[in-house]
Amino acid sequence: MLAYPFAQKYPVTSPYGERIHPVTGEKHFHNGTDYATPIGTSILSPVNGVVAFSSNDDRSGTYLGVKGDGYLISFSHLLSPTKFAGDPVQKGEVIAVSGNSGRSTGPHVHLVVKDENGQTIDPETILPNAPAPKMDNSVLYAAAAAGILAIW
Repeated sequence: MLAYPFAQKYPVTSPYGERIHPVTGEKHFHNGTDYATPIGTSILSPVNGVVAFSSNDDRSGTYLGVKGDGYLISFSHLLSPTKFAGDPVQKGEVIAVSGNSGRSTGPHVHLVVKDENGQTIDPETILPNAPAPKMDNSVLYAAAAAGILAIW
């Protein structure tokens, strides 16, 4: 079972699936989930395993991948890794620090989960304690006014 990769919950700013890319404006499949994390947030290994890669490019910025428990989990747009390729890691251990590197519209972590066959999986479907979808009070009050929801 994967562990949640942050010490606290952060909102999802862009979920897994089809979207309009915020930088290019083009429709494409978003292969991961973006979490709005302040720069400097510790990223925790979601598995016992090994760091499979750690690198940098113009698109993903600084990124790192951890392999373990049948998954490859990668984190992009980092400030810096604290572990490097070949390093063993324990579930819950700090492996990187979040940032705003690469092609990004603001501080966040792009999280991608791949199964043993290299197929991407929606991280929100397998991470425990994943943030719930955002709902502001206006939606609740509108539902109550329509008689759909009772507010106590």
